[in-house]
Amino acid sequence: MILISYKWVAAAIGKRHCSLLIFGLMSAAAAWSQCRGNPVTVEPSDDLQALVSACPGGTTFNLTAGVHHDSVLAPKSNDVFTGVAGAIESGAKVLAGWKQVTINSVSYWTTTGGMPLPSDSQNAVHCQHDYPACWYKQDLYFDNADYVHVASLGRVGAGSWYYDFSGNDGGVQNNVYLTDDPTGHVVELGARTYAFYSDKASGITVQNLIIEKYAHNLQDGAVMGQAPGWTVQQCEMRLNHGAGVALRPNGHDAQILNNVLHDNGQYGFDIGRVHNVTVANNTIYHNNVDHVNTDFGSGCCKIAGANITVTHNTVYNNLGMGLWSDAFANGVTYSNNTVYGNTGEGIRIEVSDNNTIINNTVYDNGFGNPDEGNRKGPQIHYASSAHATIKGNIVKASANSGGGIVVDYNARREGCGQGCKVPLAINVSGNRITVLSPNIPALAVADYSNTFDQWANEVTVDENTYCVPHQSWKGAIWRWGNGNPPPSIDLKSWQGKRQDAHAVVSAGDCSSAP
Repeated sequence: MILISYKWVAAAIGKRHCSLLIFGLMSAAAAWSQCRGNPVTVEPSDDLQALVSACPGGTTFNLTAGVHHDSVLAPKSNDVFTGVAGAIESGAKVLAGWKQVTINSVSYWTTTGGMPLPSDSQNAVHCQHDYPACWYKQDLYFDNADYVHVASLGRVGAGSWYYDFSGNDGGVQNNVYLTDDPTGHVVELGARTYAFYSDKASGITVQNLIIEKYAHNLQDGAVMGQAPGWTVQQCEMRLNHGAGVALRPNGHDAQILNNVLHDNGQYGFDIGRVHNVTVANNTIYHNNVDHVNTDFGSGCCKIAGANITVTHNTVYNNLGMGLWSDAFANGVTYSNNTVYGNTGEGIRIEVSDNNTIINNTVYDNGFGNPDEGNRKGPQIHYASSAHATIKGNIVKASANSGGGIVVDYNARREGCGQGCKVPLAINVSGNRITVLSPNIPALAVADYSNTFDQWANEVTVDENTYCVPHQSWKGAIWRWGNGNPPPSIDLKSWQGKRQDAHAVVSAGDCSSAP
């Protein structure tokens, strides 16, 4: 050890600067001392990022029970962040100092919100009609309920709130306004952007944590991996503004395993232009609480990338799509998932290539949302895409949905990727499809571009079982040809198109058959 005289250093650089230097060295030494004996125990009062900065890469940080308020924006490769039962990472701050005021004869409760976090205004056009403030990244939580963010002071009512960005509504700039009485309640405002983020550190593991109330832009996640090899497992992610977890370019070779992703503002998870990802054994429900347009992206998730396996997940009651791939997704496999009760389609793959949809149970999706015109959708939809195996799925199309399985093509849409010609080599076989209404299709092969004869022979349909209300039921539950929708036809005509030569029509509901 080298000992340096304080007087010598003071003489060399000045007493004030010397004091600051020594204080910094002592602080660093104190932080470093907590790293000895890896893993490092982290209390709610500790500064997790400071500990991460002081410790070497590959350290395990064990978070104790309680609410931790952290943003780790500079982890080191192979760091592990894990928690005991009751460990919560929260991006919110508690609002206090409420006062009651009257503005334009309306009584409000108000307090300072502080300087608002900047939000991406490009997302403003993607809100559902009745929720125009969905794009602002900060949400307000009233006893853990995500309140609706309204766009003007005059629209504040029960269950909603307003952030006065300008002070032009008669309120105070940057104040928060409610009409619900906050007395005796916990009211929080999203104040931190990410729980864990890096575009440099690889091999990060985040596990056994509750991660909630982070204020990031739409399309982002509270856990945001933009470097390879991240694993997010056994976490509960809730009440975050965009997604619970998101992977972005360079976030390859990642795993999202055994998590519960619910009540997030837009998605449970979001994967954009990455490859070699496994998403398995997650429960994903009641996402899009901030009411983002389904067409833009909302609900369970959205996937763009290559060689992605999505298996054994339960996806239900999301406001938007169930499982959704888009934008040149290649080599995505959906297998053994259970998908139900989503307002959008159950499983949708569009503008993509080389995808597999096998052994899923998909039912009662696609019944629409009043704020989006209640547009119906099918349980499984393979849209403007090529090379697919759709096999062994159990599908139930209820009367208020858009049908069972749909394969369609629209040449006016973008292509399915480099070297891909749409459509090509699509096989739909061995599925069990229950249809309880004569007005919706069990299976449809459609072309919305009037080029049907050029590609229809590339779709092979066989050995599917169709379950109908009774054996003598004569519903025309197949659709084939041009148009939106294409003409409805009966089984004889369907088989006349050289499809489903070995089809079975059975009475009853086969959606739960072994």
